[in-house]
Amino acid sequence: MAGRRAWFLSALTMLILVAWSAQARASSGRYNTSATRLRGARNVHLVQHTHDDPGWLKTVDQYHYGSNNSIQVAGVQYILDSVMSSLDRHPDRTFIFAEMAFFSRWWREQDRAMRSLVRRLIKGGQLSFVNGGYVQNDEAASYYVAMIDQTTLGHRFLKDMFGGDVVPRVGWQIDPFGHSSTQAAFSALYGYDVQFFGRADYQDMKRRKERKEMEMLWRGAASFGDAADVLTGNFASGNYGPPPGFNWDWGQHDPQIQDDERLHDHNVDNRVDAFVKQCDALFNVTRGNDIMLTMGTDFTYANAHVWYKNLDKLIHYVNKDGRLNVFYSSPQAYVRAKHAYKAEWPLKTDDFFPYADCPHCYWTGYFTSRPAAKGYIRHASAYLQAARQLEAQAGRGAAKGANTDALWEAVSLAQHHDAVTGTAKQHVADDYNQRIAAGMAEAGRVVLAALGPLVELRRGTMLSVPGGDDGVNKMSDSTGRNERHVIDRHPSAAMGDGQSVENITSPESISHADSTSTPTCGGSGGSSLGCYNEWLLCPLANISVCAPTVESTRAGTGFTVAVYNPLARARTHHLRIPISVGAVEEGKVGADEANVGAEAQRKVKSRRLWTVQDHLGTPAKAQLLPISDATRRLQAAASADGTVVSRSAIADAELAFSVDLPPLGLSIFDIQTTSESDPTAAEHTEAASLAVGHDSMMRLDSGGAAPMLQFSGGRLQRAAVRGGAVDVKLDAGIMVYNSSAGGSDGSIPSGAYIFRPNGSEFLNLEAAAVVKGPVLNEVRSSFHPWVQLTVRTWTNAPHIEVEWTIGPIPFDDGFGREVVVQYGTDLNTTTEFSTDSNGREMLERVRDFRPTWKLNNTGDAASSNYYPLTTAIEIAEPGRAALAVLVDRAQGGTSLQSGQVEVMIHRRVLHDDWRGVGEPLNETACGCRDCGCDGLIVRGTHLLTLEEPAKAAEIRRRTQQEVCDAPLVAYLPHASTRRWGGAATATTQDESRKEDVLPDNVHLLTFQDVGNDELLLRLAHLYQAGEDPELSKEVEVDVMAVLRRALGPRRYRTVRGIEERSLSGALPLKDVSRLKWKAGASLSAAEDLDAQDQITGVVDARAGNASADRTDTGKSQPGVQGLVADVFDAEDPIAAAKDADEPQAGDVGLAAERHGPVGCSPSLCGQELRAKLGPMEIRTWAVTLGKHSVAVSTS
Repeated sequence: MAGRRAWFLSALTMLILVAWSAQARASSGRYNTSATRLRGARNVHLVQHTHDDPGWLKTVDQYHYGSNNSIQVAGVQYILDSVMSSLDRHPDRTFIFAEMAFFSRWWREQDRAMRSLVRRLIKGGQLSFVNGGYVQNDEAASYYVAMIDQTTLGHRFLKDMFGGDVVPRVGWQIDPFGHSSTQAAFSALYGYDVQFFGRADYQDMKRRKERKEMEMLWRGAASFGDAADVLTGNFASGNYGPPPGFNWDWGQHDPQIQDDERLHDHNVDNRVDAFVKQCDALFNVTRGNDIMLTMGTDFTYANAHVWYKNLDKLIHYVNKDGRLNVFYSSPQAYVRAKHAYKAEWPLKTDDFFPYADCPHCYWTGYFTSRPAAKGYIRHASAYLQAARQLEAQAGRGAAKGANTDALWEAVSLAQHHDAVTGTAKQHVADDYNQRIAAGMAEAGRVVLAALGPLVELRRGTMLSVPGGDDGVNKMSDSTGRNERHVIDRHPSAAMGDGQSVENITSPESISHADSTSTPTCGGSGGSSLGCYNEWLLCPLANISVCAPTVESTRAGTGFTVAVYNPLARARTHHLRIPISVGAVEEGKVGADEANVGAEAQRKVKSRRLWTVQDHLGTPAKAQLLPISDATRRLQAAASADGTVVSRSAIADAELAFSVDLPPLGLSIFDIQTTSESDPTAAEHTEAASLAVGHDSMMRLDSGGAAPMLQFSGGRLQRAAVRGGAVDVKLDAGIMVYNSSAGGSDGSIPSGAYIFRPNGSEFLNLEAAAVVKGPVLNEVRSSFHPWVQLTVRTWTNAPHIEVEWTIGPIPFDDGFGREVVVQYGTDLNTTTEFSTDSNGREMLERVRDFRPTWKLNNTGDAASSNYYPLTTAIEIAEPGRAALAVLVDRAQGGTSLQSGQVEVMIHRRVLHDDWRGVGEPLNETACGCRDCGCDGLIVRGTHLLTLEEPAKAAEIRRRTQQEVCDAPLVAYLPHASTRRWGGAATATTQDESRKEDVLPDNVHLLTFQDVGNDELLLRLAHLYQAGEDPELSKEVEVDVMAVLRRALGPRRYRTVRGIEERSLSGALPLKDVSRLKWKAGASLSAAEDLDAQDQITGVVDARAGNASADRTDTGKSQPGVQGLVADVFDAEDPIAAAKDADEPQAGDVGLAAERHGPVGCSPSLCGQELRAKLGPMEIRTWAVTLGKHSVAVSTS
């Protein structure tokens, strides 16, 4: 007994010592930092953070390592090292981190001891993560698919390293330059309880501060009703830094807290008073007795000891003063305190675009800045989705070590709000593009390896399955070259169908086919034809440069083309393949050759005829057309800067034909020489000049569903569809804004961020030519030697294609220029138009108007009315017609007059706009600035749809998919003039696979093998509520049937289970519970907006009437300003919040009660898993695979 008593006393003593030690550490010696929230007090939550841009002034790796400090002193690895050490010293200290692009880099370098410390800090609540995406994505230029992808990458890292409990519950988009309603809706679907941001329009913030509406409930998607409402906090500073005077980062000038009375400059009282004054100002614009201070800013805490030593003192002395209760906290704790108020919050139903931070300072230029990079990023994202599908079908190991992960990471990094925006320094923009090029290279190997099993020849001469050893005609991505391949410094080079590349330099051999240089395997005269026995990709196809097709047609041997459709529905796709119409002399292309295409045509020795046959040997209607002058300029520029080093890859003609593609399937076409007597030969067509400026009328009618176009004097004049059922005047022209240069008075110039014009000029049409044929008709218009538009229609295609080629923008006269395409109609659209939100809902816009405050835009009529176009802008006259313009990359656009749309397509400015990047937006073909190189040439495409308003959504949504989900195209040059032994067939093209996998209003958004025997499957409803009488309805899908088709019979047999997840795929949906918030009065219904009620009613209709069966909880609720003070002093706010955290009906988002079970295995599901998708809904499943099959039918 005595021994037990002694042991007990000893243990008790040890516990007391440990507790005393912990208290001593917590009290930081002299400083008591153990305060927590107090009822009845004015509580100040201190949130320690660093905002770390994954590229801006330095590259992401330079920021990580802390190199290149001549530009900016910043090193994220040292920030994390220092923070972990400081947190370890005192358990009261807290810190949050957001960007997994940095944390994952740092984590890979840590030893076991540091990893153990980090896990302990997380478990103890000292270290937490917010947002958790790979980056904080931009919200104007990012497409919704890429937004989800980058968040998935970050959340998956956190889940894999630390478990699902660490996946953030807080959105933290603190730096993007405006905020989208789609981001708000996604915040809810990720499982966030709140979203915080810094930037909002200065006029908007002024009004909301006066009304204490800096925190609000944001209904980001009208289609979701209140199911995706998210509490939103807008920092009152309009930024995300600490209060003025309290930035203690090393090298800053704010005073340290000096508390030794024996020394000079003792300043405790002064510092306490200054802090209380700052907090009083924040309490004056915030509802309730809790405020949150963001203690940190860009790349702070490299010396965390300085910060925490001052923060310890601040907490100690302010609490000793007694006017405030200050403590280490986190956004999560702050939100729980706010939730415990059980208050109503003002309701936001629109978005936060455009953003201005001062008069004449509209951040609308970045909607278009670096247009070639924007196009490349969009194309890379679409390529990633298609490559993932093929990788999932073939299995992750099919490409001998290659996978799509590098491209996933590169595309995710490019969604950063200084990447896709075009607001980083030039060398950083080059780095983003280089990473994408390397990722595309590896993904290309995956694509070519996965295509192998899908393609067969009846006589077996084309292909051996990857991994075979016969060495003949293997699916590959390389021509056998050993030298390093570089796609360098040519922004207008294409990556795929109609997409542009900016400044691409691959650090290793590019895995796409060589379309720019001569392979080492030989061939006479520099030709690579002798070594082709592989499937190849053509990254420069949109400037008609493609070695496999051009060299084989020049030699008269032909080629085979394989086209993979990543959509889950059948589609018709239109191809223009670069070829040579005859033999030309081989040789190098000199940098001084100004017209490569014309030179090639002058040397034509003979003109061959070609025929196109499908997989059954059936001829396809085809057309040969000459290369345009605009394309020749691009080819010459690519030759001059070294992108194209051999003439053998340069086309002098294009072969155009349309292909019918099965869902998630492949079509094969054979291109072969033929004789003049063959009636199936592709028709040769020429470009005929048009009389510019004359009243001569010309009609272009491509037949079928194609719009009929009328031209006068070479200019588009009219368009009609469905035999004239919809008929409008339609014009396409070019206008150039002169960029403001600013002034000595402090006026702001146009720059990478800001669009500020000081005049405009319409360009006159100078020349035009027409090409007519059985497949397509087009009019090629030149408005200036550096400005060309081609207006094109395809047989049976229900849209108008407008291809624009712009650059080099003149610079020698000292003026910057911003180029727009204007589409004019006779539609009466008054002041209203619509733009998309990241490719999801269309939002109604009203010129010179904001739904929640009275806009003063004097002097900014153009820039204040520009909005981000991620995919579309639309105008409509009720009862008559709607015109939509679909863009192939993020751009800025507006409607400044009734019936008119303008879209900005290119910018080149002389001045920096003083927003931090420190250099003008002067892109050149060499990827440098002020280096004497020619300016950037960029090519892109708009697709125009015209339809009566009731039917407009269907054609617009379908066309959006055509633009954003392009097929993959691969080429196999024929080694000789012999025909292949029978027509090519595709295992995916049997009759049973021609049926659509999904309904017309549902999209296979993600089908990805994420490794570890797990697939990720996402389905997205494509229509918003009320957009179409049929297609906007809820639809039911058999998820297992989708899996069967997407995986194929072999891999489907290995499916072991399926579980529904949150949008990022990180959490089981059954485990996601969100805090519920009460909606108060609408921000759009304020008394000071009554004078604009007529317009407001139009805008608010989107929130109130989009879905007839939705309950709008905020319409008739009183405002929060009427609440009495004790509401903000809940009896036990933290306990109340914990109660609220328990799963409640409706808390799990849109898939709560009506969707039934969220997880099962095929055997338990009876081989069916029925899932309902409502308007705009996205649902995500994790599919588990096993090595042994289960009893599942593969029929």
